Amino acid sequence: MKELLEDPEVREASKGWPVSGFVVSSEERRAGNLLFYEDPDYGFVINGQVHEASRPQGEPRRAHDHGAIYTAYGLLDGHERITLYKRTDDGSKPDHAEVEKTSDYLAAPGDVTWPGHGTSIWRLTSASEQPL
Repeated sequence: MKELLEDPEVREASKGWPVSGFVVSSEERRAGNLLFYEDPDYGFVINGQVHEASRPQGEPRRAHDHGAIYTAYGLLDGHERITLYKRTDDGSKPDHAEVEKTSDYLAAPGDVTWPGHGTSIWRLTSASEQPL
């Protein structure tokens, strides 16, 4: 993935990507995905997102996990603060989680993060105008 993020043709093409649509639920509004590829044999996908420029720098997105989905998260442009957490409670209370911060760093263009498979909770905070 790092090679893809550093490819000059990909970086140039990304300038024309639309700002991702939004999925709105009763609790939140989150960025939708631009689907670039879906593997017919294994079912994995490659998505992209252009985060909205109107979100103020420093405003964190909602902490979340990706459940049973493996995720590789990379930046083409911009900077984002990525904070990773681990769950410390037993999960017995609905809509409640106790967490402990395990990592906090500033991601830059070309950086790749692996937030974990059903184990990590993470939060993104924009640290530049429009991370992508």
